[in-house]
Amino acid sequence: MRNKQDNLWSVLKADTLDLKELKKICIDGCSDTPGIRSLCWKYLLDYLPSDRSKLDERLARHRREYTSYVRDFVVETGDTKSLDHPLSCEPNGDWINFFNDNEVLVQINKDCRRLCPDFDFFHRVTEFPSNTLFGDDLYVGILRRRIEASYLQSQAVQPNLIGVTNMVHMSVYDPFQPSHSLASGLVETPVTPPLRDKAWYDSNTAATPLGAEQHWEVIERILYVYYKTHTAQGYVQGMNEVIAPIYYVFATDPDEQWRRYAEADTFYCFNNLMTEIHTNFIRKLDNGQFPGIGGQIRLFMDYLSCFDKALFTHLSGIGLAPEHYAFRWLSLLLAREFRLPDVIHIWDTLFADEHRFALLPFVACAMLILIREPLLNADFPTAVNLVQHYPSTVPIFAILSKARELYSTCYHL
Repeated sequence: MRNKQDNLWSVLKADTLDLKELKKICIDGCSDTPGIRSLCWKYLLDYLPSDRSKLDERLARHRREYTSYVRDFVVETGDTKSLDHPLSCEPNGDWINFFNDNEVLVQINKDCRRLCPDFDFFHRVTEFPSNTLFGDDLYVGILRRRIEASYLQSQAVQPNLIGVTNMVHMSVYDPFQPSHSLASGLVETPVTPPLRDKAWYDSNTAATPLGAEQHWEVIERILYVYYKTHTAQGYVQGMNEVIAPIYYVFATDPDEQWRRYAEADTFYCFNNLMTEIHTNFIRKLDNGQFPGIGGQIRLFMDYLSCFDKALFTHLSGIGLAPEHYAFRWLSLLLAREFRLPDVIHIWDTLFADEHRFALLPFVACAMLILIREPLLNADFPTAVNLVQHYPSTVPIFAILSKARELYSTCYHL
């Protein structure tokens, strides 16, 4: 382990980083030595330049840019004084856009509050609240107060806005519902305004010390900025699960300067990751030319049939369709299936894979094969419970080892 750590530091400190060598070392997992994984992921997610002489300029530019995004989309759009009349029915009116943004913001808020319920980190207070990073006029809790104000505004104004709910662009994709069909992605659909659900908000608003922000609120801000800078795609439920491990790794870096800018760094690494996996969240691209999550599931099932025909036949026979489990496994990169530390170890390998996420369906196959005996003896309800609550007794490294064994048979590595 010490030799691996030394090798990693040697690669990371070189004047020109050898990305191929970094991937070779990290394919079996990054070192748990504080600070190494945070740096490795920034390179593996193509955020930092391989030329160290360009590092400071790249970081400064991205962090300035992110600050401008926050000021444009969080500070400025939180000010309703300059908006047009609230009774205006203009399709692209300021108030219509404001309410639509608030609908999405409330969904992001709900999703971020429930991040990793068995892991208290996200409900701890961050040492770098917004006013310390973006200026005193971005007061702490600005999105929190915007949501609270929105309840009052929406109840007073929205009943008079004919057709507003039909204009809300939100996704009906919910990876938390195992029975969800493959009809996922961005659609235009009437949505019951969550802004009216004040009872839910009141019952889920934990007291936060004055002038403080919790880590989930930082993630909420990142996702809202992402939504505003990616209006064609928007925010889709499940993105909160994908961003959480990245932010956690960066926000727990032992170096204070890296921690200070964990928010901006997470935004860009998440953006780069979503560039690679965004088709998982968009149904309209789910075809032969642009394989989305449906294509990934079909590939996974083909592999399972090849590697374990008996298991494949049994699962099909009892009616256990991949939509009951593989939909969530593959679209969220297994972020919901294991405890956060285990997810991080899996992602070490996925990020370092030379073929990027080609390894993922093999990991899914390995997960099933390693519990094949109980699955072969299971009826439908038992099997559903097994795959939706994967046994914690199966070691993560056993899953990854089996996945790479299966992977090698296809790629002849």
